[in-house]
Amino acid sequence: MRTSILLGSVVLVAAVAACSKKNDAVQTAGPSEAPPETVTKVAIERPSTTPREGASIALGKIGDKKVAFIADEDTNTVRTIDLDEKREIGSVVLGGRPGQLLVMKNGELAVALRDDASVALVDAHPSGALTLGAKTPTASEPIALALAPDDATLFVATGFSHALQSFHVADDGALGDRALDVQVDREPRAVSISADGKRAFVAHAASTNVEVIDVGAQKIASTTNLGIPTTTEDPRLPMRPMLMRRRVMIDALIPVQAAEVVASPITLNDCFDCDVGTETTDLPQRFARQGYALAHVVIHTTKDGDVETFIAPHTEVMTGDPMIISSGYGGGGIEGDVDEPAERFSMSMLDAQTGKRKVLARAGDARDKTGCHLPRGSATDGTGNVYVACFGSDAIMAFAATEKSFETEVEPMPTDKVKFEVNKNGTVTAKPAKGPSTVKSYYLSMNESAKVDVPSGPSGVALDSDGKRLVSFSQMDGSVSITPLDAFTNKDAKTETIKLLRSSGLSDLASKGRKIFFSGGDARVAKDGRACSSCHPDGRDDGLVWSTPDGPRQTIMLAGRVNRQGPFGWLGKHATLQVHMQTTMKNLKGTGLDASELDALAAYLGQTKGPTSKWRALTDEETHGRDVFNSSDAQCATCHAEKSGFTDHDTHDVRSATTSDQTKQFLVPSLANVGGTAPYFHDGRYATLEALLDGVDGTMGATKQMSATDKKALAAYLRTL
Repeated sequence: MRTSILLGSVVLVAAVAACSKKNDAVQTAGPSEAPPETVTKVAIERPSTTPREGASIALGKIGDKKVAFIADEDTNTVRTIDLDEKREIGSVVLGGRPGQLLVMKNGELAVALRDDASVALVDAHPSGALTLGAKTPTASEPIALALAPDDATLFVATGFSHALQSFHVADDGALGDRALDVQVDREPRAVSISADGKRAFVAHAASTNVEVIDVGAQKIASTTNLGIPTTTEDPRLPMRPMLMRRRVMIDALIPVQAAEVVASPITLNDCFDCDVGTETTDLPQRFARQGYALAHVVIHTTKDGDVETFIAPHTEVMTGDPMIISSGYGGGGIEGDVDEPAERFSMSMLDAQTGKRKVLARAGDARDKTGCHLPRGSATDGTGNVYVACFGSDAIMAFAATEKSFETEVEPMPTDKVKFEVNKNGTVTAKPAKGPSTVKSYYLSMNESAKVDVPSGPSGVALDSDGKRLVSFSQMDGSVSITPLDAFTNKDAKTETIKLLRSSGLSDLASKGRKIFFSGGDARVAKDGRACSSCHPDGRDDGLVWSTPDGPRQTIMLAGRVNRQGPFGWLGKHATLQVHMQTTMKNLKGTGLDASELDALAAYLGQTKGPTSKWRALTDEETHGRDVFNSSDAQCATCHAEKSGFTDHDTHDVRSATTSDQTKQFLVPSLANVGGTAPYFHDGRYATLEALLDGVDGTMGATKQMSATDKKALAAYLRTL
């Protein structure tokens, strides 16, 4: 049972521990004030440097108190922390999981209510106590928030229903009618608005694209692929020589000869005003994932004045060629002498006008314990310094986006004599040359500065620029950390930790399993450092199809689906979840977990919550779709009966095997939350439910005889499951 800290009680504050420790802990038992109903409301004062992007932490002032508001998913609360007294002074129960927080122009706190399909306004009181105010309905699972520059529009990105919506903000702070409703890619987790308010940028946990939405036209204007495309030219080379043109590339950011490319793995690519497609690889494609944050940054450059950008922490994932049998997960086409990590952490800088990527900086792959595992939140001073919360490596990492210049002698390529010249926009082109030439240019660079360790599972970070400190919330440890900015350069600077008195709602066994699930760089799970959550963000799925020893395999959603009887796995060979996880770690080439650790991981996965849709009655179309689903003509319910969790827990041959599959029979997956888990089938061949219904006639149910109306209704019903 969860320990309640939500009602008023006597505050017990422990003394600050000795300063010789890196993390000084302050214990707090919760707020001591009178019930908030008896207290006058007060406006929350927004610092002038407060970002307009939401986060799991929002900073402000209540009277003379500097406070942090914390979105605590484990306890379904928002909590108020006094940053100077280093204690909790208030909280409010939400009745479901909170998404991001944002302080509004009238001094109320907006909170996305993930399980209630609404955004609520929270009132603050002089004591720090909070009360829940008016709610505004949204699409299912609102998570990310952002404000327009004029404070007149609140943008909301919804997770499982993958929409970007906006709402008018009245002068009194009330949310009005919905103004924008655009469908975006899967699992959006961050949204930010350009300085002129004309464009919204959306990043995703399970999509390779950042979308640029034209707010006035109410449509997606463009998309930027944060991954690395592939090419079919000369598979022996990690990079094509022709790509030397228009680029400042590799390691020291000096153009190199073609012969050097083979031996030099790409660790950094910085270019000014790059097109998205300027970097490609002859290795299998890399997809961007873990897009949980966007930082709005304006950088002053010598050549172009102020450059407005968005900085997106994310990962690059290489699945391998799914049609090539591999010895593990993701090795198809890259095993042997090629030393390419399956996952690596990256920072992309996007132009706020065009959405094109300006800078791609790679700060370490999953094997590197100095890298950022599972980036979850970011904070910025707005002028180039960016701080990233690394959930899987229990750290806050600091980066600096700056303008630099270089001058170097460049040898021509041996195959086609060239010299490099710098264009007016800062890009580099190649022209015929007889000998060495000199290149002098400016470029934007994204450099890692340092990192500071914090308690387990930092889900967000905020910058108190006046106090020259960072505030972070570690979800798994239940702690708030206050880190002075000089801690990144001064080893004697101390991070103070406020340990919240609360229960996660998980058993001790499940809590242990959660830490394993999100632990990056754990060789027991994966030799190359991937965490369980690398492929299962929020316990869901990454939407990717991987090469495996058995053939192409799409990642399956775990949250809300594994607390059931076996078997498990696409082939249905594993009687228990523990056996299935053992096999998974073997295919990840991890050393494996012992029995108690496997039990802990299974206990956590059994308690993970899937997407929660607010109850509503089915529409007429959805009701008709349910009738079609259960009809003997369609035969859907033959294998997907509702009473058994929409699966018969058996394997069948539905003629879906590819030439690379080692078997023809596959386990019937549950249809729970099927509407948000595209693509479909074990090899991801169907991009939409409609494509699936059209493609499986005669092999899995019968759909050919259905009218267009029946198929449309059936798809609508499936999206309600």
